[in-house]
Amino acid sequence: MNAGILSNSAVTSVLAFAFSLVGCLLAVHSFARAINAAGSRGRFGWLFLGAWALAATAVWDMFLVAAIDLQTEGLQVRYAIISIIASIVVSVFLSAGLLWLVLRQATTFGILLGGALVGSVMAVDCFRVLTAIRVNAVVTFARP
Repeated sequence: MNAGILSNSAVTSVLAFAFSLVGCLLAVHSFARAINAAGSRGRFGWLFLGAWALAATAVWDMFLVAAIDLQTEGLQVRYAIISIIASIVVSVFLSAGLLWLVLRQATTFGILLGGALVGSVMAVDCFRVLTAIRVNAVVTFARP
């Protein structure tokens, strides 16, 4: 039996985009607040909140909302919850740590390198999302 991904409606795709957009906006706002925060403790707190918004909201929530539209033709869709939680925790702490290091020495090269590293963490996080979905079927991508 085959299962088509995202073949039902555009509503969940729009909602997934909205979740990702809100997560990115919250992350950028938090990063801006971190730059202006007094003291390293306050700065790391804002960076942590920004990393949480980026990893948990912009990546994971977006994918999980998009997965609601998974047409399974009666098949049960399950998620590897432990894998999801572990991936969120690792990506949040890794992103926050990388951003904190960038803010300590904010040079042009450091900002570019930090952005590339955080982007790499988010890219790996996106692939982790796909491995967390469990469907006992052959999955194909259908064009609407």
